[in-house]
Amino acid sequence: MNHKYLILGIDPGTTTAFCALDLKGNLLKTFSAKNISTEKLIAEINQVGIPIIITCDVKIGPYLIEKIAHIFKAKIILPDHNLKQDEKQELIKNIPLDNIHQKDACASAIFAYKKLEPLLKRIENHLIKGELKEKEDLIKKKIILKEANTIEEALKQENYILPKISTKRQESKKPITQDKEIRELKENIIHLEDEIKNLRQENINLKSKYYIKNEDHIKNLLEKRKITIKTLENQIKEREIDLLNLKHLLQQKDKEIELIKEDKLIIRKLKNLSKEEINKITLSQKGDVLFVEDLTIPSEDSIIKLKDLKINYILFEKDNPKLRKIIEKLGFILINFKDIK
Repeated sequence: MNHKYLILGIDPGTTTAFCALDLKGNLLKTFSAKNISTEKLIAEINQVGIPIIITCDVKIGPYLIEKIAHIFKAKIILPDHNLKQDEKQELIKNIPLDNIHQKDACASAIFAYKKLEPLLKRIENHLIKGELKEKEDLIKKKIILKEANTIEEALKQENYILPKISTKRQESKKPITQDKEIRELKENIIHLEDEIKNLRQENINLKSKYYIKNEDHIKNLLEKRKITIKTLENQIKEREIDLLNLKHLLQQKDKEIELIKEDKLIIRKLKNLSKEEINKITLSQKGDVLFVEDLTIPSEDSIIKLKDLKINYILFEKDNPKLRKIIEKLGFILINFKDIK
């Protein structure tokens, strides 16, 4: 099996065709055959790579689209309308193809790529270094299939952490970093909205299949379809919750950027340095300064958590000389709150 990740357009029918693109939109292979079995079709696809996007040229996908997507655990992206002939011709112009079936398959694949192109280009631009370029397709796959919400999270899953910047440079470039985080949050919101839209459409497609007149088909399919629809509805609810959370994070980032522009310092306040208290600082609330009422550290996990949150300065009110020395040795800058009153 080839391990290249694909965008796969399929045209089902008596003659079934597919068109495989890589994640940069390059045409890798077109294929068509009459009365081909699903097993043989999958074998042909496997020779090219692993589809992570499955699509076709109509807004209500045929059963074969769902089946192939299920086998490869791929995401289905459908157009919001049946593609017209003039649209297809525009999409596939200057591409030599053998028949109408390959043309329909290629048009749908290119349409899906163009829909994803802004997200794919942002990932490419982010991974400009040679050592990261090698992971480009894997990072794209993780973001598209929602295995990770951000590029940083996808890289971390691959045991790669972006290098830290020195404190002075970080302070001078902080507004830029915040803007970047906001852009990524907005990208995630757009991506989630698209996913919710696709899930809703898929839900509608499944519900429409209930109106088959043959009662025998309805009895056989009803229970399975009900479970699938319930699952999709739950996924929609989860995505809507994710969307609300991201919008809330975006509002927080907007407030923080305003404070930075006004030269105000963001300080997080905790009762102590217990793991429970530190967990109150989410990844969207990273700040350079932490105010701690009681300077105690119950475990090493607390220190690891502080480092992960990129805390540089700690203001404290109730001193603990022994623990203060330990914390200072770990690279944190400690300031007694009494000294700055």
